[in-house]
Amino acid sequence: MSWYQRAAKLNSSVPSIYEQLYSHIKSRERRIYSGMVTAIDEAVGQIVDALEGNGLADNLLLVFTSDNGGSPYMGGNNLPLRGSKNTLWEGGTRVPTFVYSPSLLQTTGHVSNDLFHAVDWFPTFLEAAGAPSVQGIDGVSQWKFLTEGKSSPRNEFVYNIWSSGKGAIRVGDYKLIVGRPGLYNDWYPIPGLEPFKRKRFKGGRHDSVQLERSSHLLFNIKEDPSETRNVAADFPQVVRELMDRFTALNLTKVTQRRPDRDARADPSLYGGFWTPGWC
Repeated sequence: MSWYQRAAKLNSSVPSIYEQLYSHIKSRERRIYSGMVTAIDEAVGQIVDALEGNGLADNLLLVFTSDNGGSPYMGGNNLPLRGSKNTLWEGGTRVPTFVYSPSLLQTTGHVSNDLFHAVDWFPTFLEAAGAPSVQGIDGVSQWKFLTEGKSSPRNEFVYNIWSSGKGAIRVGDYKLIVGRPGLYNDWYPIPGLEPFKRKRFKGGRHDSVQLERSSHLLFNIKEDPSETRNVAADFPQVVRELMDRFTALNLTKVTQRRPDRDARADPSLYGGFWTPGWC
């Protein structure tokens, strides 16, 4: 078995003590997923307890977030959002995040739906640490938004733009998708009652929703976060404006860096852990 196969096997399992907590769930993928969530919850609690026990929590800033939405075919779920990991839908790209600090946040105990992109964490952490800002990067500091409850300074962001020219952006309340958003385009039920079955349709698609034969999809995310209604035909001027912005942003993209897999990252060499640098 290659190192990559061993890694895939490692990523599809969890210590049995955690999976057994969810023995009532029929879907094995959902049992493993639920066990992993519990294991992470326990591990994060141990880290926080250790910081507090060693007097290191007074200046603590704890951020818990994810890099993508769940995979219904691997036990995750994004309802009421549409889609899956590896798609441009909100279900594949919008994630919950919480920020905790016993001393650094002036406003606490509130929920915000303001725009915040993953690239904003770097400049935000720089400002939090009192370090100089970095010019020419995509992210913007959200420190005042987090600590003082001010509005987010962000009004737009890029979901992705591939080399083929397909992609998606959001400007204000509107989201423009150019080309197909991915292979998984449904609103998937919560796994658990029955094992999730992948559906393969004509043309290799995995979705059962018949998307319009259009190169552009437009959604008002504020009013329709579940992306149930394509309003491109109703707002052609918005489509043109967002397409102009999409084209301009597309011109700024750089060549993707896709390094080869490195056998030196094999977790069996490091007590079952991936080394930094693997993602």
